[in-house]
Amino acid sequence: YNTDGNNTDLEIAMNWLKDHNADYPLSIELLFDDEMDKENYKNARDLVDKMEKLYGETELSKEYRIRVAAKDGNQDELVQQIEDGYKKYPDDWYFVNLQRIVDENVNKNTESSIEVLKKFLKNNFKADAYTTLAKYYFDKGNSAEGIEQYEILLKKYPYAVGYFRDLGDIYFQEQKYDKAIENFKRCLEIAPYVSSYWNRLAKCYDNEKKDDDAKKAYTNAID
Repeated sequence: YNTDGNNTDLEIAMNWLKDHNADYPLSIELLFDDEMDKENYKNARDLVDKMEKLYGETELSKEYRIRVAAKDGNQDELVQQIEDGYKKYPDDWYFVNLQRIVDENVNKNTESSIEVLKKFLKNNFKADAYTTLAKYYFDKGNSAEGIEQYEILLKKYPYAVGYFRDLGDIYFQEQKYDKAIENFKRCLEIAPYVSSYWNRLAKCYDNEKKDDDAKKAYTNAID
């Protein structure tokens, strides 16, 4: 963008829009952000009311109501808006993720959190949903189900080195060093110059009493 003093052309256009067409959807969004920045939560709520009166309730207006309740510290309103949003938009990850957080932290029901994620994943693909579900399984001691979530991700993203690293760490904690080695080797096939992967591999060899292999891996970690 071309600069004009401290403003860009885009900022100038948006300010003009707010001043000259306050009922336009983007104008309402910009005005809402302004009120939130100023912590004028009543005015922010009024703008959401205006948005819904003009255009009906949408995922965005529901998200705005959640944001206001969260910033305003009104937990009852926050939980109610999240639950209503999830009920109306069960395939929207924003509401799904918030609902599983409510179930876990407010309702103290992690089983419900798991079911929320599983229901979402029946019709949708979201990496964060799989890794979050995996964490719940690991926390329950169900490593087989947790590992299965990572395997699903790796079928979709076969070069996602972070998933191989996570699996390697999981197998290492379970003392399944052969499986850990397999995953750390996959990390190194994708990113051969990352010293932390060599270091992880060396620790596996150490635990398997493979001194020569451990020494080579430690050397590569240092180089």
